[in-house]
Amino acid sequence: MLDIACGEDYGSCLLAQSARKVIGVDISPEATGYASEMYQRENLQFITGSATAIPVEGEAVFDVVVSFET
Repeated sequence: MLDIACGEDYGSCLLAQSARKVIGVDISPEATGYASEMYQRENLQFITGSATAIPVEGEAVFDVVVSFET
């Protein structure tokens, strides 16, 4: 699952309670840094990057994409 423009995201953490893997992406390094410190789960990762150039390799990588904070 991809949470694009995740912000300081508790939403990604909530999704990670039932998803196999969640990646939260936000353009703000402060937001992804905060989220990485606050919301730690084995199946949850936060990456700094743009919604227009998502920093995840591959095609058709995600089954679900959400955007709560955009």
